[in-house]
Amino acid sequence: MIVNVHNPGDAADACIRSTLEQTMPAADHEVIFVDDGSTDGIGRRLDTIADLRENVRVLHLPHTGSPGRGRNVGVAAAEGDYVYFLDQTDRLERDALARMHERAVETDADVLVGRLARDYGPPMTAFERSTTRADILGDRLLTLLFPQQLYRRAFLEEHELGFAVPGGKLAEQAFVMRAYLQAKVIAVLAEGVCCHLGPRPDTPDEGPREIVTELGRLLTDIDTYVGAGRQRDRMYAYWFRSAVLRPLLTSKFADSSVDRGMHFRLVQELIAERFPEHVDRYLPVQFRAVAAFVRLGRLDQIVTLANSSRRAGLRAELTEMRWDAHVLVLGLTVEVMAGDGSPDRYRVDGESLHWIPPRSVDARLLPASVTDITAAAERARVDVYVRHAKTGVVHFLPVTQHVERFPDGRRRIRVQIRGEARLDVTSAALGSPLTPGQWEVHVRMFSGANQARSRVGRAEGPLNCLGVLAQRPRMRLVVPCWSDQGELGLVVEPRSFSESIALVSPGVT
Repeated sequence: MIVNVHNPGDAADACIRSTLEQTMPAADHEVIFVDDGSTDGIGRRLDTIADLRENVRVLHLPHTGSPGRGRNVGVAAAEGDYVYFLDQTDRLERDALARMHERAVETDADVLVGRLARDYGPPMTAFERSTTRADILGDRLLTLLFPQQLYRRAFLEEHELGFAVPGGKLAEQAFVMRAYLQAKVIAVLAEGVCCHLGPRPDTPDEGPREIVTELGRLLTDIDTYVGAGRQRDRMYAYWFRSAVLRPLLTSKFADSSVDRGMHFRLVQELIAERFPEHVDRYLPVQFRAVAAFVRLGRLDQIVTLANSSRRAGLRAELTEMRWDAHVLVLGLTVEVMAGDGSPDRYRVDGESLHWIPPRSVDARLLPASVTDITAAAERARVDVYVRHAKTGVVHFLPVTQHVERFPDGRRRIRVQIRGEARLDVTSAALGSPLTPGQWEVHVRMFSGANQARSRVGRAEGPLNCLGVLAQRPRMRLVVPCWSDQGELGLVVEPRSFSESIALVSPGVT
């Protein structure tokens, strides 16, 4: 295990403790702490630990401000067959190293992705199941571009894989992408959380020039390992969206009049050189619009779009809640809401549906091929998942659903999804029972033009549902409950009878 630290104060205590309490015998693994020029005394603390534990080493480096150099130095000093990277606020489960190593050896993996949990961001759909031979696109590995994975050390050395120094967030993601591209076997271990990710580290963002340079190198690597065709275009589209177009819709870009012109010119050159128009078909509609404006040289329209874009919301109405034995059945009506709180509407043109840009944007500049969302709307869907309030663990639920479209004004329609989610408390955790504690119920919808997620709220009408005694694997009380904000949750094994009564009372979390 390689752990970067820099002036963490007490924030690294849980991480340090988790590395020292692994169930894997100390003789079978090593812990390398890399101190990036700390001045808060953490170096001395780690030296003391290393004096007492033979499998712990501490490397002291001058301050660089980036974890990249520390990780590279750690890999060079490592002696084990595999390496695992941790940030100072991450935390491993006690059996994580043993489980990951066992699965990596079993599958002969160059890269093994152990289940991650976090308190921020969207749910990680790649952990819906374990995979012994994961595909970058098919198994959604592009949603897992975190360095917190198990890598065969000989594999890193053979392909000379390392982190860019000083590097930033893109360089960190590029390291993982290159590992995915060159690995013969990538395995995913979904059963049981391996690592709890801490708050997002303060890794600096690269500047526009650095992003263009790093991305150009990465695209060349993709060209080397992936043949021309749909798979490569989809990989290009991912990086086009995340590294090139998304920053143009941020308030930072819109408000930075000094550097904005230079940034825009660099993006224009990069798109002209590396991103042909046929890649745009794999982009969400808003990013197709940004790409079109870049190619037209309309910086003004991009700034207007950035200033007028507001995050979409979601209205998830609970229409039914009942128990079917130990399965909680939830009836839902879900609709994406525009940034102003009104329902999302789309323009009808014959058999086609079109995204409606914000009024301040000159929509006449956008051809129909850019605004057309007909095919995307046909794939509209909802995902329902439960999230453990304490650990951040997420499990997706089976959902039956159908899309309903109905007119809302002249040549305008709205899109709703009605569905039924089934929460089996005895098997929702990848075939295992839900663990004790409080679980939140979330829903996410993709409408064709927008994607949004929210908690499931209380129905306006009368809707009551008592708890149930689940019989498997043993008798356990499971109680639906409501938060102070009227959001649905589920408590597995309340700590006391009084708590179970309080949970179903209005206004009590």
